This record gives sequence, C-alpha cells and structure tokens, in this order.
Amino acid sequence: MKCICEKEILKEAINTTSRLVSTRSTLPVLQAILITTGKNSLILRTTDLEQALEVEIQSEIQEGGAVAVPGKIITDFLQNNNDTTITLELEDTTLVISSANHKARIKSFPAEDYPTPPVFTEKTSFKLPANSLKNVIERCVFATSQDDTRPILTGVLFQLSKNKITAVATDGYRLAMHELPLSQEVESEYIFPRRALVELAKLTSASEVTFIIGENQARLVTGNTVLTTRLLDGAFPNYKGILPKNQRVKLQLRSSALLQNLRLASIFSRDSAYSTKIELQKGRLIISAVSAQVGESSNELTIKSTDEFSLSVNAQYLIDALQVINQDITLGVIDQKSPVVITIPDEPSYLYLVMPLRNE
Repeated sequence: MKCICEKEILKEAINTTSRLVSTRSTLPVLQAILITTGKNSLILRTTDLEQALEVEIQSEIQEGGAVAVPGKIITDFLQNNNDTTITLELEDTTLVISSANHKARIKSFPAEDYPTPPVFTEKTSFKLPANSLKNVIERCVFATSQDDTRPILTGVLFQLSKNKITAVATDGYRLAMHELPLSQEVESEYIFPRRALVELAKLTSASEVTFIIGENQARLVTGNTVLTTRLLDGAFPNYKGILPKNQRVKLQLRSSALLQNLRLASIFSRDSAYSTKIELQKGRLIISAVSAQVGESSNELTIKSTDEFSLSVNAQYLIDALQVINQDITLGVIDQKSPVVITIPDEPSYLYLVMPLRNE
C-alpha cells in the first residue's frame, strides 16, 4: 500500500471516523481505523459493532492495500503536522506516514483482524433535506428513553405515509412528534436508535441525507460519509391514542420567558423529580416549587387569559423542549390529569406533550 493525499482532507476524514473509535473495548483492534485503498481514493472505516462510519476521500494510489491504524496515534500526528501533503506507505503491519518535514512509523493491525461488516441488501430508499432532518432530530431525540430495559423507546420512529414522514419519540412520560414532507411515496416505518441519529446530526454537511434501508440495518449517506446502523426491532407504542384532540386552555407564550421561569423553579425541585406547580389565575401564570431541604420559589408571567387551571409537571421535561425550540409557543391544557401540550404557531408540524404528575 502506498498513496498520497492532502493532509487537511485526511485529517478531517480521520476526525469523522474516530467518533466511533472505542478507547475501552476489550478488542484492541476496535481502537483502530481501517484504511483501505480504492481506485483513486482512500476509504476509512470504524465500527463499535453496533454502528459503522465510512468516509471516502480522493487520493493518488500508487499501490493498493489495507491496514488498521490506531486512531488516537494517527489523529494526534495529523493534528500537529503543518505540512500540506501526506504519504502513507505500508511496511508489513507498520504504517509509515511522511510529509515534507515529518515522518512517523505507527505499529498497526493487519486489515483482516478488523471486523467484517454484515451483508447489506437494499430494500428501499428515500431522501430528506439535511437542515430539516437536523431540526427534527434536535426536537425529538431528547424525548427518547435512557432506560435500556425498554429498547424500543430508546429509538425514534420514522413513519412514512403518502408524502410525509412523521418522527415520534417517547419515554412513556412525554412525547415529541415532528412531521416532514417527503418527495416520494413510501409506505413503511422504521425505528432508528437514538445514538445513530445524534451521530447523524453531527455529520450532515451535505444538502441532503439519503436513507438506504436494508433487512435490519440502514445506511445514512451524507456527502462522502456513510453511517451504518442497526434498526430497532419491535412494536412502537400506539402514540396516536394519547394525542389530545383539543385543549380547554391555550396560552401564547414567549418560550424564552417560560424557560427562564422553569429553570428558576427547577433549582428548588431537583430533589423531588423536578415536580413543579403551574397555575393560571387572574391573568397570571405562576410557576412554583417547594423543597424541604432547599426552600421554595415562585415566578410569575402576565398572561392575557381569564381561564384558570392548576397542575404539576416535571419541569425538566418542559425545559428540554423549550431550549431547542427558541420560538413563541402555544401551551395547551385540558385539565390537571391530561397532558400539557406545546406547539409552535409558525410550525404546525411539531408537537410536544408531557404527562402531568399525579401528586395534587
């Protein structure tokens, strides 16, 4: 193996693929990046055995080959190398990296020691605008469950119907839903792991993302990067049954003002699962919390409403949504036993709801 490539392009590809390099794996080879030559390119690949990242970059290939090079070593070397062109040459299992003023010999792993990806057979595919997709991920993925005992809730449902995609995430206590138009008619649904979508949001530098769906895997393609992930298998909860058809009270609020008041109250509700009381009375929205250990807090917003209600919620659940919305919102309430609903007047495609606490 011998090839020549631009240092900055190689460094960027190394930085991208090293996201999946494991530093604690019992398999030392998983701490490496697999580098393989193509016809006129280098292909860099990493995996944590659940996901895989692959980046292809242009390169002058003088001799083909493959090697698995320790990720941290090559990353640090390129980070501190100011030369513009890099030559990679393989001598047995040692990768020799040289440039105008620097040279290093890195002891590496044979390419055949690196895990082989499972066979992938394409079933269908669809495309989404990258910016819109990142927005969906940001506004939904936080509502997934952190509890791995219910694996299906650790993912986001992508439900394809007619000419739209409905993305849904829930942990059983709250739910985020976002719709996107789809330029093709595909009738199906897939559940993507939270980790894969978070990773994808960091990678989307191209204008669109192509979803290539296999039997139990998906390839998410953006520019010269491919993220391969398993799909979660199982039945997603019937979320449509809990979507409220109307709300008795609808309040128009600035999300920044509500967020600030909830954060102030949450200081006093940390030791009670962020239990926070929200009351509407005489044109005032009162957000309060009481802690036997810390003290108490009461915060008010002036509201143009003659309605009244009182309920308790987990303040952190509302904070999670408000800090990624950054727009005026509508806060909808039916009664103290029904979900609190947040919608965005300018974006009817988004809905977020939180179940109230039953401690009144």
